[in-house]
Amino acid sequence: MGSSYRGEPRALEDGRLARPPFTRVQRLRRPPAARPGIRNASTTTRVAVLVLALVCLGLLIYLLVLAAGPSISDVSPSPNSTAAPGTVTIGAMVSSNAKPIRQILLIVDGAAVQPAVQVRNDHLWLVNFAAEFARGAHSVRLQVTDTAGHTDEHSWSFQAAGPLIAPTLAYTGPPGGETLAAGPLRISLQVVADGDLSTVDMTVNGQETPASFAPDPAHVVKLGNGSEGQSWSVFSDPTLAAGDYLVHVTAKDVHGNVSSSDLRFSVASDPSKATARFFSATDQYIHGPFKTYWEAHDGAFLFGNPLSPELVNDKGVTVQYFERARFETGPNGAVALGLLGEDALHTSSPKVENPGNPATLYFPETGHTVSGIFRQFWEQHGGIQAFGFPISEPINEGGVQVQYFERVRLELHPAPGGTSSTVQISDLGTQAWAVLSGPSE
Repeated sequence: MGSSYRGEPRALEDGRLARPPFTRVQRLRRPPAARPGIRNASTTTRVAVLVLALVCLGLLIYLLVLAAGPSISDVSPSPNSTAAPGTVTIGAMVSSNAKPIRQILLIVDGAAVQPAVQVRNDHLWLVNFAAEFARGAHSVRLQVTDTAGHTDEHSWSFQAAGPLIAPTLAYTGPPGGETLAAGPLRISLQVVADGDLSTVDMTVNGQETPASFAPDPAHVVKLGNGSEGQSWSVFSDPTLAAGDYLVHVTAKDVHGNVSSSDLRFSVASDPSKATARFFSATDQYIHGPFKTYWEAHDGAFLFGNPLSPELVNDKGVTVQYFERARFETGPNGAVALGLLGEDALHTSSPKVENPGNPATLYFPETGHTVSGIFRQFWEQHGGIQAFGFPISEPINEGGVQVQYFERVRLELHPAPGGTSSTVQISDLGTQAWAVLSGPSE
């Protein structure tokens, strides 16, 4: 520590200047941190520590990357989703930040499958497996392994709507290959589609013809893929002159499925040359043996108009429904009436004894009789061959006297003026067709 003199000089008696009184002044020292040498050393230390920390952090990150395994992302279909009908693509992206990807394993519904793999690079693969799946739930498990043996696994499930089914087209009129009388007629067909129809195009001899189409109300049809399809009615009402005709119809559904079908028939200017007959009241046709039988048995009076096209029932029998009957073809090709009377009589009617009265016909085959005005009508219009045996006695139903036979039900109604009664055949065909063609469950 140094010292110095402070103060003003003073004059002595001999004229000399005297020094001021000696004052010791303390000299301050710089603190150690403020010294240049020490300051530089501290800064260097801090930088070294920071560098070391960064090195350690980088090493830690590197070790974490080395220890990280592969990962699976972007899976499809989305878990618990419902895939659209048709081909379903199961997909995923597998990636690895450290070691290259070595292999993947895809298991669908418990069975290993071979997917298509797009290798972007050693660390990024795209996995795809496309197939049609049955309607219902399906499970997926995907496993990926890298070259270090690290694995990742992801499992999920989805619902499939089933394979796409192209629309089916079935013409209901005119009957193919038949000849019709010139004039108005209906071209009709039924289309069953796995979804809504988007377009229906019809041509007649190459010329575009307007066609209408609409879903049959609540008429659901089971399809081959296990799903439910919708039945559609397609029709056009042209008036055609004599000639040969080719109808071409193309139907397309909302899934893009397309189906086409052709129909050929002829039109004659002479009605006697027609092999098929059109009924504008019901937009239906009869042809072949059914047409022959209808015309030979006063069909307009006994059977009424046709209500359906020809159908094949669950027993393999060709049938057609009329207002008051159901025509059927037997093993030998002969036409007979269906047992609509038996179908309509839900309970067995008690049998009766033979009255022994010549005016009453008794049938031991069924234990019932027919007499009076019912017998007269029955005998005049074909008897057993047309109507079958009686299966009840005359009974009252809703204020109307009726009697059941195997194939019909006869009703007794007052004639105009009320002085007599007439017999009519019940509309059992209408009732039966309404049940058959109504909404399916």
